[in-house]
Amino acid sequence: MALLRALGPTLALCALAEWFIIDAIVSALSVELVDGAPGRSLRHFTAGLLLSHFAFGRLLERTAGLLAARTGERVTDTLRRMAGLDLATFERLEASALIPRLTTDVEEVRSFATGLARMLRAAAALTIGLGYCHALSPTAALIAALVLGVVAVIILVGHFERDAHLGRLAAARDGVQRLVEDAIAGFVQLRQHRPRRRAILGEVRRRSAQLDAERDRVSVAFVETHAQERYLLYFGLAICAWFLIQLEGRSPTAAAPITLLVMYVGLTQLEATRLLPQAMDAQHAWRRLCAALDGLGPAARAPAPPPGRPDALPERPSRVELRGVCYRRPSTAHRAGFELGPIDLILRAGEVVFVTGENGSGKSTFLKVLTGLYRADAGALLVDGRAVGPEDMSAWRSRFASIFSDFALFDRLYGVEAVDPERVRRLLDELQLGHKTAWVDGRFTELELSTGQRKRLAMVAALLRDRPIHVFDEWSAEQDPEYRAWFYDTLLPRLAARGAIVLAVTHDEDFFDRADRVLHFDAGQMVQR
Repeated sequence: MALLRALGPTLALCALAEWFIIDAIVSALSVELVDGAPGRSLRHFTAGLLLSHFAFGRLLERTAGLLAARTGERVTDTLRRMAGLDLATFERLEASALIPRLTTDVEEVRSFATGLARMLRAAAALTIGLGYCHALSPTAALIAALVLGVVAVIILVGHFERDAHLGRLAAARDGVQRLVEDAIAGFVQLRQHRPRRRAILGEVRRRSAQLDAERDRVSVAFVETHAQERYLLYFGLAICAWFLIQLEGRSPTAAAPITLLVMYVGLTQLEATRLLPQAMDAQHAWRRLCAALDGLGPAARAPAPPPGRPDALPERPSRVELRGVCYRRPSTAHRAGFELGPIDLILRAGEVVFVTGENGSGKSTFLKVLTGLYRADAGALLVDGRAVGPEDMSAWRSRFASIFSDFALFDRLYGVEAVDPERVRRLLDELQLGHKTAWVDGRFTELELSTGQRKRLAMVAALLRDRPIHVFDEWSAEQDPEYRAWFYDTLLPRLAARGAIVLAVTHDEDFFDRADRVLHFDAGQMVQR
Protein backbone atom coordinates (compact mmCIF):
# COMPACT_ATOMS: atom_id res chain seq x y z
CA MET A 1 0.00 0.00 0.00
CA ALA A 2 2.84 2.38 0.75
CA LEU A 3 4.16 1.73 -2.75
CA LEU A 4 0.80 2.57 -4.33
CA ARG A 5 0.49 5.74 -2.27
CA ALA A 6 3.94 6.84 -3.41
CA LEU A 7 3.02 6.18 -7.04
CA GLY A 8 -0.53 7.60 -6.82
CA PRO A 9 0.01 10.92 -8.67
CA THR A 10 1.92 9.22 -11.49
CA LEU A 11 -0.76 6.53 -11.81
CA ALA A 12 -3.39 9.26 -12.06
CA LEU A 13 -1.50 10.75 -15.01
CA CYS A 14 -1.36 7.29 -16.65
CA ALA A 15 -5.12 6.88 -16.17
CA LEU A 16 -5.77 10.32 -17.70
CA ALA A 17 -3.57 9.44 -20.69
CA GLU A 18 -5.51 6.21 -21.20
CA TRP A 19 -8.82 8.10 -21.08
CA PHE A 20 -7.62 10.43 -23.85
CA ILE A 21 -6.51 7.47 -26.00
CA ILE A 22 -9.70 5.45 -25.45
CA ASP A 23 -11.91 8.46 -26.04
CA ALA A 24 -10.03 9.20 -29.26
CA ILE A 25 -10.48 5.62 -30.53
CA VAL A 26 -14.20 5.50 -29.72
CA SER A 27 -14.82 9.00 -31.11
CA ALA A 28 -12.99 8.20 -34.36
CA LEU A 29 -15.24 5.19 -34.95
CA SER A 30 -18.45 6.86 -33.76
CA VAL A 31 -18.38 10.34 -35.32
CA GLU A 32 -17.64 11.22 -38.94
CA LEU A 33 -15.11 13.97 -39.52
CA VAL A 34 -16.57 17.30 -40.62
CA ASP A 35 -15.00 18.90 -43.73
CA GLY A 36 -11.84 16.90 -43.17
CA ALA A 37 -11.11 18.59 -39.84
CA PRO A 38 -9.21 16.33 -37.45
CA GLY A 39 -11.81 16.84 -34.71
CA ARG A 40 -11.39 16.00 -31.05
CA SER A 41 -10.34 12.37 -31.69
CA LEU A 42 -7.02 13.43 -33.18
CA ARG A 43 -6.46 16.03 -30.47
CA HIS A 44 -7.24 13.54 -27.71
CA PHE A 45 -5.13 10.83 -29.33
CA THR A 46 -2.13 13.16 -29.64
CA ALA A 47 -2.56 14.41 -26.07
CA GLY A 48 -2.93 10.83 -24.82
CA LEU A 49 0.22 9.62 -26.52
CA LEU A 50 2.31 12.53 -25.25
CA LEU A 51 0.92 12.26 -21.73
CA SER A 52 1.34 8.46 -21.74
CA HIS A 53 4.98 8.78 -22.79
CA PHE A 54 5.68 11.29 -20.04
CA ALA A 55 3.65 9.49 -17.35
CA PHE A 56 5.11 6.04 -18.06
CA GLY A 57 8.63 7.44 -18.00
CA ARG A 58 7.95 8.99 -14.60
CA LEU A 59 6.28 5.80 -13.39
CA LEU A 60 9.22 3.66 -14.46
CA GLU A 61 11.66 6.04 -12.81
CA ARG A 62 9.68 6.04 -9.57
CA THR A 63 9.21 2.26 -9.40
CA ALA A 64 12.90 1.64 -10.09
CA GLY A 65 13.88 4.14 -7.41
CA LEU A 66 11.46 2.74 -4.83
CA LEU A 67 12.43 -0.90 -5.41
CA ALA A 68 16.13 -0.02 -5.32
CA ALA A 69 15.63 1.89 -2.07
CA ARG A 70 13.64 -0.93 -0.43
CA THR A 71 16.10 -3.66 -1.43
CA GLY A 72 19.04 -1.42 -0.51
CA GLU A 73 17.61 -0.98 2.98
CA ARG A 74 17.24 -4.73 3.35
CA VAL A 75 20.77 -5.44 2.15
CA THR A 76 22.23 -2.77 4.43
CA ASP A 77 20.24 -4.07 7.40
CA THR A 78 21.32 -7.64 6.65
CA LEU A 79 24.99 -6.69 6.49
CA ARG A 80 24.68 -4.62 9.65
CA ARG A 81 23.12 -7.51 11.53
CA MET A 82 25.73 -9.92 10.20
CA ALA A 83 28.48 -7.57 11.36
CA GLY A 84 26.90 -7.52 14.82
CA LEU A 85 26.91 -11.32 15.19
CA ASP A 86 29.51 -12.98 17.35
CA LEU A 87 31.64 -15.56 15.55
CA ALA A 88 30.02 -18.57 17.22
CA THR A 89 26.58 -17.49 16.01
CA PHE A 90 27.91 -16.70 12.55
CA GLU A 91 29.50 -20.16 12.28
CA ARG A 92 26.14 -21.77 13.02
CA LEU A 93 24.54 -19.89 10.16
CA GLU A 94 24.53 -21.16 6.61
CA ALA A 95 26.33 -18.05 5.45
CA SER A 96 26.62 -19.35 1.90
CA ALA A 97 22.81 -19.38 1.69
CA LEU A 98 22.78 -15.61 2.24
CA ILE A 99 24.79 -14.95 -0.92
CA PRO A 100 21.94 -15.70 -3.38
CA ARG A 101 19.58 -13.71 -1.15
CA LEU A 102 21.81 -10.62 -1.30
CA THR A 103 22.63 -10.99 -5.00
CA THR A 104 20.21 -13.01 -7.12
CA ASP A 105 17.06 -12.21 -5.13
CA VAL A 106 17.90 -8.53 -4.82
CA GLU A 107 18.56 -8.31 -8.56
CA GLU A 108 15.29 -10.14 -9.30
CA VAL A 109 13.29 -7.65 -7.24
CA ARG A 110 15.03 -4.65 -8.76
CA SER A 111 14.73 -5.95 -12.32
CA PHE A 112 10.96 -6.18 -11.86
CA ALA A 113 10.76 -2.35 -11.88
CA THR A 114 9.87 -2.31 -15.59
CA GLY A 115 7.37 -5.12 -15.18
CA LEU A 116 5.77 -3.40 -12.19
CA ALA A 117 5.47 -0.12 -14.10
CA ARG A 118 3.84 -1.95 -17.02
CA MET A 119 1.44 -3.77 -14.71
CA LEU A 120 0.40 -0.57 -12.97
CA ARG A 121 -0.09 1.24 -16.27
CA ALA A 122 -2.12 -1.71 -17.57
CA ALA A 123 -4.21 -1.70 -14.37
CA ALA A 124 -4.94 2.02 -14.89
CA ALA A 125 -5.87 1.37 -18.54
CA LEU A 126 -8.05 -1.58 -17.54
CA THR A 127 -9.94 0.51 -14.98
CA ILE A 128 -10.53 3.40 -17.40
CA GLY A 129 -11.40 1.05 -20.26
CA LEU A 130 -14.00 -0.92 -18.29
CA GLY A 131 -15.46 2.29 -16.92
CA TYR A 132 -15.76 3.81 -20.38
CA CYS A 133 -17.24 0.54 -21.71
CA HIS A 134 -19.80 0.51 -18.90
CA ALA A 135 -20.89 4.02 -19.84
CA LEU A 136 -21.49 2.84 -23.40
CA SER A 137 -22.93 -0.60 -22.66
CA PRO A 138 -23.19 -2.18 -19.18
CA THR A 139 -23.77 -5.58 -20.84
CA ALA A 140 -20.54 -5.38 -22.82
CA ALA A 141 -18.64 -4.27 -19.73
CA LEU A 142 -20.02 -7.25 -17.75
CA ILE A 143 -19.09 -9.73 -20.50
CA ALA A 144 -15.60 -8.23 -20.73
CA ALA A 145 -15.11 -8.43 -16.97
CA LEU A 146 -16.23 -12.09 -16.86
CA VAL A 147 -14.00 -13.11 -19.77
CA LEU A 148 -11.02 -11.26 -18.36
CA GLY A 149 -11.57 -12.88 -14.98
CA VAL A 150 -11.55 -16.36 -16.53
CA VAL A 151 -8.37 -15.48 -18.48
CA ALA A 152 -6.70 -14.31 -15.25
CA VAL A 153 -7.59 -17.59 -13.52
CA ILE A 154 -6.17 -19.63 -16.42
CA ILE A 155 -2.95 -17.63 -16.33
CA LEU A 156 -2.60 -18.14 -12.56
CA VAL A 157 -3.21 -21.88 -12.87
CA GLY A 158 -0.66 -21.98 -15.69
CA HIS A 159 1.78 -20.10 -13.46
CA PHE A 160 1.46 -22.67 -10.67
CA GLU A 161 2.02 -25.47 -13.18
CA ARG A 162 4.99 -23.52 -14.52
CA ASP A 163 6.38 -23.21 -10.99
CA ALA A 164 6.20 -26.96 -10.51
CA HIS A 165 7.96 -27.57 -13.83
CA LEU A 166 10.57 -24.91 -13.07
CA GLY A 167 11.26 -26.47 -9.67
CA ARG A 168 11.97 -29.83 -11.28
CA LEU A 169 13.95 -28.07 -14.01
CA ALA A 170 16.12 -26.28 -11.44
CA ALA A 171 16.71 -29.54 -9.54
CA ALA A 172 17.71 -31.30 -12.76
CA ARG A 173 20.00 -28.42 -13.76
CA ASP A 174 21.67 -28.38 -10.32
CA GLY A 175 22.21 -32.14 -10.50
CA VAL A 176 23.93 -31.89 -13.88
CA GLN A 177 26.02 -28.94 -12.71
CA ARG A 178 27.20 -30.73 -9.55
CA LEU A 179 28.05 -33.83 -11.55
CA VAL A 180 30.06 -31.82 -14.08
CA GLU A 181 31.86 -29.96 -11.27
CA ASP A 182 32.72 -33.29 -9.63
CA ALA A 183 34.02 -34.61 -12.95
CA ILE A 184 36.23 -31.54 -13.40
CA ALA A 185 37.49 -31.69 -9.80
CA GLY A 186 38.23 -35.41 -10.16
CA PHE A 187 39.83 -35.15 -13.58
CA VAL A 188 43.00 -36.96 -12.48
CA GLN A 189 41.10 -39.94 -11.01
CA LEU A 190 38.86 -40.18 -14.07
CA ARG A 191 41.86 -39.98 -16.37
CA GLN A 192 43.45 -42.89 -14.57
CA HIS A 193 40.39 -45.14 -14.53
CA ARG A 194 38.48 -45.68 -17.80
CA PRO A 195 35.43 -47.56 -16.37
CA ARG A 196 34.89 -44.79 -13.82
CA ARG A 197 35.19 -42.18 -16.56
CA ARG A 198 32.67 -44.00 -18.76
CA ALA A 199 30.26 -44.39 -15.85
CA ILE A 200 30.28 -40.71 -14.91
CA LEU A 201 29.99 -39.59 -18.53
CA GLY A 202 27.01 -41.91 -18.95
CA GLU A 203 25.40 -40.39 -15.88
CA VAL A 204 25.97 -36.90 -17.27
CA ARG A 205 24.26 -37.88 -20.52
CA ARG A 206 21.33 -39.45 -18.66
CA ARG A 207 20.78 -36.42 -16.45
CA SER A 208 21.20 -34.06 -19.41
CA ALA A 209 18.44 -35.96 -21.24
CA GLN A 210 16.18 -35.54 -18.21
CA LEU A 211 17.00 -31.85 -18.15
CA ASP A 212 16.10 -31.47 -21.85
CA ALA A 213 12.81 -33.31 -21.34
CA GLU A 214 11.86 -31.07 -18.40
CA ARG A 215 12.79 -27.97 -20.39
CA ASP A 216 10.52 -29.15 -23.23
CA ARG A 217 7.63 -29.62 -20.79
CA VAL A 218 8.09 -26.06 -19.55
CA SER A 219 8.00 -24.72 -23.14
CA VAL A 220 4.87 -26.73 -24.00
CA ALA A 221 3.04 -25.53 -20.89
CA PHE A 222 3.97 -21.94 -21.74
CA VAL A 223 2.69 -22.21 -25.32
CA GLU A 224 -0.56 -23.91 -24.27
CA THR A 225 -1.35 -21.25 -21.68
CA HIS A 226 -0.86 -18.42 -24.17
CA ALA A 227 -3.02 -20.20 -26.76
CA GLN A 228 -5.84 -20.56 -24.24
CA GLU A 229 -5.62 -16.84 -23.47
CA ARG A 230 -6.04 -15.89 -27.12
CA TYR A 231 -8.92 -18.30 -27.71
CA LEU A 232 -10.81 -16.96 -24.71
CA LEU A 233 -10.28 -13.36 -25.79
CA TYR A 234 -11.62 -14.11 -29.29
CA PHE A 235 -14.57 -15.95 -27.77
CA GLY A 236 -15.31 -12.98 -25.52
CA LEU A 237 -15.24 -10.58 -28.47
CA ALA A 238 -17.65 -12.77 -30.41
CA ILE A 239 -20.09 -13.02 -27.47
CA CYS A 240 -19.87 -9.27 -26.88
CA ALA A 241 -20.63 -8.46 -30.54
CA TRP A 242 -23.55 -10.94 -30.56
CA PHE A 243 -25.08 -9.41 -27.44
CA LEU A 244 -24.72 -5.85 -28.74
CA ILE A 245 -26.35 -6.64 -32.09
CA GLN A 246 -28.93 -9.31 -31.15
CA LEU A 247 -30.03 -8.28 -27.65
CA GLU A 248 -29.45 -4.54 -27.60
CA GLY A 249 -30.45 -4.07 -31.24
CA ARG A 250 -27.38 -2.03 -32.18
CA SER A 251 -26.25 -1.87 -35.76
CA PRO A 252 -22.91 -3.43 -36.63
CA THR A 253 -21.54 0.10 -37.13
CA ALA A 254 -22.69 1.15 -33.64
CA ALA A 255 -21.42 -2.07 -32.08
CA ALA A 256 -17.95 -1.76 -33.62
CA PRO A 257 -16.55 0.92 -31.23
CA ILE A 258 -17.69 -1.01 -28.17
CA THR A 259 -16.33 -4.30 -29.50
CA LEU A 260 -13.03 -2.62 -30.31
CA LEU A 261 -12.96 -1.13 -26.82
CA VAL A 262 -13.49 -4.59 -25.32
CA MET A 263 -10.62 -5.91 -27.42
CA TYR A 264 -8.42 -3.01 -26.26
CA VAL A 265 -9.29 -3.79 -22.65
CA GLY A 266 -8.66 -7.50 -23.24
CA LEU A 267 -5.24 -6.93 -24.75
CA THR A 268 -4.38 -4.61 -21.86
CA GLN A 269 -5.45 -7.27 -19.38
CA LEU A 270 -3.36 -9.89 -21.17
CA GLU A 271 -0.31 -7.66 -20.85
CA ALA A 272 -0.91 -7.31 -17.12
CA THR A 273 -1.68 -10.95 -16.38
CA ARG A 274 1.25 -12.23 -18.42
CA LEU A 275 3.44 -10.28 -16.04
CA LEU A 276 1.92 -12.03 -13.02
CA PRO A 277 4.48 -14.89 -13.04
CA GLN A 278 7.30 -12.36 -13.00
CA ALA A 279 5.51 -10.43 -10.26
CA MET A 280 5.10 -13.56 -8.16
CA ASP A 281 8.75 -14.51 -8.70
CA ALA A 282 9.77 -11.05 -7.50
CA GLN A 283 7.45 -11.40 -4.51
CA HIS A 284 8.96 -14.77 -3.62
CA ALA A 285 12.45 -13.27 -3.93
CA TRP A 286 11.44 -10.41 -1.63
CA ARG A 287 10.03 -12.85 0.93
CA ARG A 288 13.21 -14.92 0.83
CA LEU A 289 15.25 -11.77 1.39
CA CYS A 290 13.05 -10.75 4.33
CA ALA A 291 13.20 -14.27 5.79
CA ALA A 292 16.99 -14.26 5.57
CA LEU A 293 17.06 -10.94 7.39
CA ASP A 294 14.63 -12.12 10.08
CA GLY A 295 16.74 -15.24 10.57
CA LEU A 296 19.66 -13.08 11.70
CA GLY A 297 17.68 -11.71 14.61
CA PRO A 298 17.61 -8.08 15.74
CA ALA A 299 20.57 -5.83 15.08
CA ALA A 300 23.04 -6.07 17.91
CA ARG A 301 23.93 -2.92 19.78
CA ALA A 302 26.88 -2.62 22.09
CA PRO A 303 25.77 -1.80 25.64
CA ALA A 304 26.69 1.63 26.96
CA PRO A 305 29.53 1.83 29.50
CA PRO A 306 28.56 2.37 33.15
CA PRO A 307 28.49 6.03 34.31
CA GLY A 308 31.85 7.40 35.32
CA ARG A 309 33.81 4.67 33.59
CA PRO A 310 36.58 5.58 31.07
CA ASP A 311 35.37 5.16 27.52
CA ALA A 312 38.53 3.82 25.88
CA LEU A 313 40.79 0.84 26.49
CA PRO A 314 44.54 1.46 26.48
CA GLU A 315 45.79 1.79 22.92
CA ARG A 316 48.87 -0.35 23.63
CA PRO A 317 48.19 -2.65 26.61
CA SER A 318 51.15 -3.61 28.76
CA ARG A 319 49.38 -6.45 30.59
CA VAL A 320 46.50 -8.73 29.59
CA GLU A 321 45.08 -11.13 32.16
CA LEU A 322 42.57 -13.97 31.88
CA ARG A 323 40.98 -15.11 35.14
CA GLY A 324 39.02 -18.36 35.14
CA VAL A 325 37.93 -17.91 31.51
CA CYS A 326 35.70 -20.70 30.22
CA TYR A 327 33.98 -21.26 26.89
CA ARG A 328 31.43 -23.95 26.07
CA ARG A 329 30.38 -24.86 22.55
CA PRO A 330 27.13 -26.82 22.55
CA SER A 331 26.71 -29.96 20.50
CA THR A 332 24.96 -29.75 17.14
CA ALA A 333 23.81 -32.30 14.60
CA HIS A 334 27.09 -31.85 12.70
CA ARG A 335 29.62 -31.21 15.46
CA ALA A 336 30.32 -32.44 18.96
CA GLY A 337 30.36 -30.03 21.87
CA PHE A 338 33.57 -28.68 23.35
CA GLU A 339 34.65 -27.06 26.63
CA LEU A 340 37.63 -24.77 27.06
CA GLY A 341 39.12 -23.81 30.40
CA PRO A 342 39.09 -22.56 33.02
CA ILE A 343 42.12 -20.58 31.88
CA ASP A 344 44.29 -18.36 34.05
CA LEU A 345 46.93 -16.50 32.09
CA ILE A 346 48.92 -13.25 32.08
CA LEU A 347 50.39 -11.82 28.88
CA ARG A 348 52.86 -8.94 28.96
CA ALA A 349 54.02 -6.44 26.35
CA GLY A 350 57.18 -7.54 24.55
CA GLU A 351 56.48 -11.22 25.21
CA VAL A 352 56.42 -14.01 22.61
CA VAL A 353 54.17 -16.93 23.53
CA PHE A 354 53.86 -20.14 21.53
CA VAL A 355 50.66 -22.20 21.61
CA THR A 356 50.84 -25.94 20.95
CA GLY A 357 48.54 -28.95 21.02
CA GLU A 358 46.98 -31.62 18.86
CA ASN A 359 44.18 -30.91 16.42
CA GLY A 360 40.96 -30.26 18.32
CA SER A 361 42.76 -29.56 21.59
CA GLY A 362 41.43 -25.99 21.86
CA LYS A 363 44.24 -23.83 20.48
CA SER A 364 42.19 -21.90 17.92
CA THR A 365 39.21 -21.72 20.28
CA PHE A 366 41.44 -20.16 22.93
CA LEU A 367 42.72 -17.55 20.49
CA LYS A 368 39.19 -16.66 19.37
CA VAL A 369 38.09 -16.25 22.98
CA LEU A 370 41.14 -14.10 23.70
CA THR A 371 40.55 -11.88 20.68
CA GLY A 372 36.86 -11.42 21.54
CA LEU A 373 35.57 -13.36 18.54
CA TYR A 374 34.00 -15.92 20.89
CA ARG A 375 32.14 -14.69 23.96
CA ALA A 376 33.43 -16.35 27.13
CA ASP A 377 30.79 -18.08 29.26
CA ALA A 378 32.62 -17.44 32.52
CA GLY A 379 35.65 -15.65 33.89
CA ALA A 380 37.09 -12.19 33.36
CA LEU A 381 39.42 -10.47 30.92
CA LEU A 382 41.47 -7.58 32.31
CA VAL A 383 43.59 -5.10 30.36
CA ASP A 384 46.08 -3.14 32.48
CA GLY A 385 43.96 -4.04 35.48
CA ARG A 386 40.66 -2.92 33.98
CA ALA A 387 37.92 -5.48 33.29
CA VAL A 388 36.83 -5.65 29.66
CA GLY A 389 33.03 -5.64 29.51
CA PRO A 390 30.64 -6.34 26.65
CA GLU A 391 30.61 -2.64 25.79
CA ASP A 392 34.40 -2.78 25.26
CA MET A 393 34.53 -5.80 22.97
CA SER A 394 34.51 -3.90 19.69
CA ALA A 395 37.44 -1.77 20.84
CA TRP A 396 39.22 -4.84 22.23
CA ARG A 397 38.97 -6.74 18.95
CA SER A 398 40.50 -3.77 17.13
CA ARG A 399 43.71 -4.18 19.19
CA PHE A 400 44.59 -7.38 17.32
CA ALA A 401 46.31 -8.14 14.04
CA SER A 402 45.40 -11.77 13.48
CA ILE A 403 46.07 -14.37 10.80
CA PHE A 404 43.92 -17.42 11.43
CA SER A 405 44.09 -20.60 9.38
CA ASP A 406 40.92 -19.58 7.48
CA PHE A 407 42.12 -16.05 6.72
CA ALA A 408 40.81 -14.00 3.80
CA LEU A 409 42.74 -11.58 1.60
CA PHE A 410 41.44 -8.21 0.44
CA ASP A 411 43.06 -6.11 -2.24
CA ARG A 412 42.73 -2.98 -0.06
CA LEU A 413 43.60 -2.29 3.58
CA TYR A 414 40.08 -1.38 4.62
CA GLY A 415 39.95 0.61 7.84
CA VAL A 416 43.55 1.88 7.61
CA GLU A 417 43.51 5.63 7.10
CA ALA A 418 46.96 6.20 5.61
CA VAL A 419 49.40 3.70 4.11
CA ASP A 420 52.99 4.53 3.28
CA PRO A 421 53.60 3.06 -0.22
CA GLU A 422 57.33 2.86 0.47
CA ARG A 423 56.74 0.76 3.59
CA VAL A 424 54.46 -1.55 1.62
CA ARG A 425 57.14 -1.96 -1.03
CA ARG A 426 59.79 -2.77 1.60
CA LEU A 427 57.61 -5.43 3.21
CA LEU A 428 56.76 -6.98 -0.14
CA ASP A 429 60.42 -7.11 -1.05
CA GLU A 430 61.37 -8.52 2.37
CA LEU A 431 58.90 -11.37 1.88
CA GLN A 432 59.90 -11.73 -1.79
CA LEU A 433 56.47 -10.82 -3.11
CA GLY A 434 57.49 -7.75 -5.09
CA HIS A 435 57.64 -9.74 -8.31
CA LYS A 436 54.15 -11.21 -7.69
CA THR A 437 52.11 -8.21 -6.59
CA ALA A 438 52.48 -4.47 -6.08
CA TRP A 439 50.78 -1.66 -4.19
CA VAL A 440 49.20 0.62 -6.79
CA ASP A 441 46.50 3.24 -6.20
CA GLY A 442 45.81 1.98 -2.70
CA ARG A 443 45.41 -1.71 -3.57
CA PHE A 444 47.36 -4.89 -4.16
CA THR A 445 47.42 -5.65 -7.85
CA GLU A 446 47.37 -9.46 -7.57
CA LEU A 447 45.83 -11.87 -5.05
CA GLU A 448 45.95 -15.08 -7.12
CA LEU A 449 48.98 -16.54 -5.36
CA SER A 450 50.12 -19.87 -3.97
CA THR A 451 49.10 -20.80 -0.42
CA GLY A 452 52.46 -19.82 1.04
CA GLN A 453 52.52 -16.54 -0.87
CA ARG A 454 48.98 -15.72 0.26
CA LYS A 455 50.06 -16.23 3.86
CA ARG A 456 53.02 -13.92 3.34
CA LEU A 457 50.78 -11.27 1.78
CA ALA A 458 48.40 -11.64 4.75
CA MET A 459 51.43 -11.00 6.98
CA VAL A 460 52.21 -7.83 5.04
CA ALA A 461 48.65 -6.62 5.59
CA ALA A 462 48.77 -7.52 9.29
CA LEU A 463 52.04 -5.65 9.85
CA LEU A 464 50.75 -2.57 8.04
CA ARG A 465 47.89 -2.34 10.54
CA ASP A 466 50.34 -1.70 13.43
CA ARG A 467 48.31 -3.41 16.14
CA PRO A 468 49.68 -3.91 19.68
CA ILE A 469 48.77 -7.62 19.85
CA HIS A 470 49.57 -10.15 17.13
CA VAL A 471 48.02 -13.60 16.76
CA PHE A 472 49.36 -16.08 14.20
CA ASP A 473 47.61 -19.43 13.81
CA GLU A 474 50.19 -21.80 12.26
CA TRP A 475 51.49 -19.11 9.92
CA SER A 476 54.78 -20.95 9.34
CA ALA A 477 53.01 -24.04 8.00
CA GLU A 478 53.42 -24.43 4.21
CA GLN A 479 56.32 -21.94 4.21
CA ASP A 480 59.75 -22.66 2.80
CA PRO A 481 62.58 -23.00 5.35
CA GLU A 482 63.89 -19.48 4.65
CA TYR A 483 60.52 -17.85 5.45
CA ARG A 484 60.04 -20.08 8.49
CA ALA A 485 63.41 -18.94 9.79
CA TRP A 486 62.53 -15.30 9.01
CA PHE A 487 59.30 -15.67 11.00
CA TYR A 488 60.97 -17.03 14.14
CA ASP A 489 64.36 -15.31 14.04
CA THR A 490 63.49 -11.91 12.54
CA LEU A 491 59.81 -11.04 12.75
CA LEU A 492 58.89 -12.27 16.23
CA PRO A 493 61.90 -10.59 17.93
CA ARG A 494 61.17 -7.41 15.95
CA LEU A 495 57.56 -7.29 17.16
CA ALA A 496 58.60 -8.06 20.75
CA ALA A 497 61.20 -5.27 20.65
CA ARG A 498 58.42 -2.85 19.71
CA GLY A 499 56.46 -3.83 22.81
CA ALA A 500 53.86 -6.00 21.08
CA ILE A 501 52.26 -9.08 22.61
CA VAL A 502 52.75 -12.02 20.23
CA LEU A 503 50.97 -15.37 20.29
CA ALA A 504 51.78 -17.98 17.66
CA VAL A 505 50.28 -21.43 17.22
CA THR A 506 53.10 -23.65 16.04
CA HIS A 507 54.34 -27.23 15.80
CA ASP A 508 57.91 -26.26 14.88
CA GLU A 509 59.68 -27.77 17.90
CA ASP A 510 63.08 -26.74 16.55
CA PHE A 511 62.15 -23.11 17.22
CA PHE A 512 60.52 -23.47 20.65
CA ASP A 513 63.52 -21.83 22.30
CA ARG A 514 62.58 -18.53 20.53
CA ALA A 515 59.51 -18.19 22.77
CA ASP A 516 59.36 -16.71 26.24
CA ARG A 517 56.71 -19.29 27.13
CA VAL A 518 54.96 -22.25 25.54
CA LEU A 519 51.30 -22.92 26.29
CA HIS A 520 50.18 -26.47 25.60
CA PHE A 521 46.51 -27.40 25.16
CA ASP A 522 45.02 -30.83 25.66
CA ALA A 523 41.23 -31.44 25.52
CA GLY A 524 40.47 -27.81 26.29
CA GLN A 525 42.89 -27.56 29.24
CA MET A 526 45.97 -25.35 29.19
CA VAL A 527 49.35 -26.28 30.63
CA GLN A 528 52.35 -23.90 30.67
CA ARG A 529 55.70 -25.39 29.79
